[in-house]
Amino acid sequence: KFDGNDIYLRVMTEDNAGNRRQETRNLVIDITRPYMQVVYTNEKNTNVKNDIYFNGNRKAVITLKDRNLDLDEAKISLSLKDKNVTKETYRLNVQDLSELTDIKGSKIFNNVSVSEIQIDSEGIQQLDITLTFNGEERYRVDYSCTDKMGNPNTGKDFEGKTVTPIKFITDSGGAANKEFIIDKTAPVVTQIYKVNGKEVSMPNNEPNQFFTQEYI
Repeated sequence: KFDGNDIYLRVMTEDNAGNRRQETRNLVIDITRPYMQVVYTNEKNTNVKNDIYFNGNRKAVITLKDRNLDLDEAKISLSLKDKNVTKETYRLNVQDLSELTDIKGSKIFNNVSVSEIQIDSEGIQQLDITLTFNGEERYRVDYSCTDKMGNPNTGKDFEGKTVTPIKFITDSGGAANKEFIIDKTAPVVTQIYKVNGKEVSMPNNEPNQFFTQEYI
């Protein structure tokens, strides 16, 4: 099976009078599914609890590799559970993502950047997309990409082997799973005092007054 961008078809013809003609055409045969990797890191003082709770920003670097990348078909599906949004799909580019806001009206991403396409010695293109999750939300995130030939990053390759859709990596704590929560807001504790069933105020300098049981 052929797979590559440097395939040439050469046709030579000759008629009965001995006239010859030769033409060469370049063909692109691409049956390879694109490679996709997502690396999560925590910014600065961000801590993680129970693998999914983060108290600060979380950065994702999405790496795409293929001979024929198509950025318009590199997508992120976001489910923002605090907004009761089942799923919204956006292209992985600055224009589509930079204006998204969380439930409080803050930016979901405070950094969206796309690198220049790099090409290695074998003609494989690589593109890195950086997203910094900033908004306080309960996220479920899915990534997908399809190359210019219509090959998705799922299914089987041209040898019949099952392709791992996405390789997830985390290097700063927390599971590299699709669902996580960013919560930067400290809890608020409110104390209410009641005497004989009626709410009373308590001076700040006298927080430990004692009342008999019959009066509380």
